[in-house]
Amino acid sequence: MNSLATHRINARKVRIYSKYGRNKCFFIKKWRFGKKLKIKKQILWSDRRPRYKTFYGTPDGDCVNLRGVSGQGNNPEPPELFWDHALVLYDGDIYDPSYGLGPYKYNETGKNNYENAAIDGYSDYHIYYNPGVDTCKKNNPNARELEWTLE
Repeated sequence: MNSLATHRINARKVRIYSKYGRNKCFFIKKWRFGKKLKIKKQILWSDRRPRYKTFYGTPDGDCVNLRGVSGQGNNPEPPELFWDHALVLYDGDIYDPSYGLGPYKYNETGKNNYENAAIDGYSDYHIYYNPGVDTCKKNNPNARELEWTLE
């Protein structure tokens, strides 16, 4: 945002969250969902701090992260899930500079189009507060499932 302001380009930040709760995450494309819709985490300890290893696939879970949307710097496999994410609103259009997505109109249809292009599903997965087995939910292409906040 600061680099745009340097060039006198008026843009605003849009923050997105799962509508299922701010401590719930959303999966960036691309995922394969099985029948159980579960993921399982195991706590690992290093440097006296907990680290979490996530297992995908049967029998430990069946939400499987696949290669999907590329990220900044041509990263073929950027982070696969977020609890929040920042977008850019410029001249009535939404852009996702992290994944090179956009433009999408900043209206109900455009927001839903962005969600369908970028998001595969949702979970109550939380690496700090909810170790154990969590459930997953596929993105509903006909409904908005993100909360949008203009900053």
